[in-house]
Amino acid sequence: MKIYKKLGHISTFQTQNKIVDPIAFEWYEVHKRIAHKTSQNGNSIQIKFLNENPNFQEGDVLFETETHIGSVEITPCECLVIIPKSNFELAAACFEIGNRHLPLFMDHDELMVAFDKPLARYFEASNYKIKKEERKLVKPLKTTVAPHGENKSLFTKIMQLTQPTS
Repeated sequence: MKIYKKLGHISTFQTQNKIVDPIAFEWYEVHKRIAHKTSQNGNSIQIKFLNENPNFQEGDVLFETETHIGSVEITPCECLVIIPKSNFELAAACFEIGNRHLPLFMDHDELMVAFDKPLARYFEASNYKIKKEERKLVKPLKTTVAPHGENKSLFTKIMQLTQPTS
């Protein structure tokens, strides 16, 4: 089966008489334009997004037949979970991870990155509260710095929060 576009999100589909057929993606595969996958029920899928970045998200529907709906499922991976104690720690952790050019994810008040032992040692030595867990990396932080205009990046907003008020 060849897939050239996403059909929508699973939450908008009628699934009562159909089998939801998960298609497993690793967190680092969500931007791949060309991929060969096999769904949980054995459907062979060729993904070809030639004109755009697919930016797959959990629950995106890639195919629908009379009996099945194929949806994206992000598989859990070993993560370094960082729990900042303050806005300053949050900003410093984001800065350190950004300097290493690692993708950063956030869930509630926790930062997550794919597990990296040297990074874990750094945060442990810096007295951050960290843990190693299996998690789904599904909520990436947009960390692009926007130098002009009203659109402020998350980093800029965090830095403004950590500045002492006069």
